[in-house]
Amino acid sequence: MRVAVALAVSLLFLPALARGQATPPPDNRNPVEKAGDTVGGAADDTAHKGGKAAGKAADTATNKAGEAGRDTRRAADRAGNKAGSIAGDAKKDARRTMSESKAKAKKARKDAAKASGKAADDVGDAAHKAGDKARQGAQ
Repeated sequence: MRVAVALAVSLLFLPALARGQATPPPDNRNPVEKAGDTVGGAADDTAHKGGKAAGKAADTATNKAGEAGRDTRRAADRAGNKAGSIAGDAKKDARRTMSESKAKAKKARKDAAKASGKAADDVGDAAHKAGDKARQGAQ
């Protein structure tokens, strides 16, 4: 890699050496041309600085807008997560309430069946006693 860089650098100076020019040519411009370059350079510098400032301001505004967008998105995500958590809790409560209701209904059915069975047993016992009395009276 170093050899390639050294070769490229040496090839850059080869045309200058071939022409026999070791130093750059002297500045043969007249004072008007030099003054024009100075004014043009100053105008170019001013335009460059103005453009740089405008670009920086636009970049800052873009960054602020991006931050506001990110903050809004994060707030919406947090609100969505909170809503999801609340919905999940409500769903769990509904399931628990449903399970409790089913258990109470099952217990009520069992109690009703036991009560009706006991009533039927009592009716049967009363009929059995009445039948026994009737048989004794018939003898």
